[in-house]
Amino acid sequence: MQSDYQETTWDIIVLASVRGASSLTFIFLALQFNTLKGKPFDTYQRRPQERGPKKAILRSHKIL
Repeated sequence: MQSDYQETTWDIIVLASVRGASSLTFIFLALQFNTLKGKPFDTYQRRPQERGPKKAILRSHKIL
């Protein structure tokens, strides 16, 4: 499963490079496909009721 994630990450990097995406778009893609404990980042965004360290991690990502 980790190897599949790595391949997906490289596909995103290649796609962003080929399309000449701006650095902001690339950062956005990196955040969206960043994994926390192996789960897609957006699954955490959809659960605002969660408390604890995950909420702090989300705050740090939103600041970036």
